[in-house]
Amino acid sequence: MAFYKDTEREKLRQLVKACLLEISKLKIQLKKCQKESSQKTSENQSIKELKIESQNKIDEKDRILKNKDDKINNLRDLLQKQDKQIEELTKVKLHFDAITAKPKTDLTSFQSQIYLLLPETESTLDIYSVI
Repeated sequence: MAFYKDTEREKLRQLVKACLLEISKLKIQLKKCQKESSQKTSENQSIKELKIESQNKIDEKDRILKNKDDKINNLRDLLQKQDKQIEELTKVKLHFDAITAKPKTDLTSFQSQIYLLLPETESTLDIYSVI
């Protein structure tokens, strides 16, 4: 019976060796999976950081564009004001030229000034308001 027990022991040893071998293979596979998982999480983290960074850049560009649009609108307003001032100054220049011009022949100085102040085109405006 001793012989029988030795074969059982030998079978048990082989079984234990096979189990230990399988366990070591599983440990190696587990380490590989853990490495891959850590790489994937680091890749996911990198992707998230890139998304955040790109969103921040987009937000900054939008802010810069908004500031530039505001500046453009302010400059347009200034141009409109300047255009109005130029229009008013043109009227003043016209009136100044009419007042300081030499009188027309056959007209007095006052008559000549009134003549030059009248609009060149016929209009339904009140002539007294122009003078």
